[in-house]
Amino acid sequence: MADLSIRIRGTSQWVVDMLDKIVAEEGYESRNQLINHILEAYATSRSDFFVSALPDVTRELCRTAIDELAETVRTHNKNIEITYKHIARIADELRAVISSENSSDSLAR
Repeated sequence: MADLSIRIRGTSQWVVDMLDKIVAEEGYESRNQLINHILEAYATSRSDFFVSALPDVTRELCRTAIDELAETVRTHNKNIEITYKHIARIADELRAVISSENSSDSLAR
């Protein structure tokens, strides 16, 4: 069986520190696991299949996100309309109270 190990030499301390930070934050078991993930993602992104499929995948992801946002906007608009009607009703009630108080004051004079 072929040796599939790769050694990376000449890496700056800054890069090693960043890799260690990512390993800790993202829950990788080791630097090696992270580097394998990075290399697989890079190799995949360079493949003809990935490049040809990416526009369709991106389009579908965008369409799904837009549909979800549109539903959220519709929900917010309904809530705003309900709130507006509620405030308008309260304003009408306040106008009626103020108007009746003004009428009472006018009659008392």
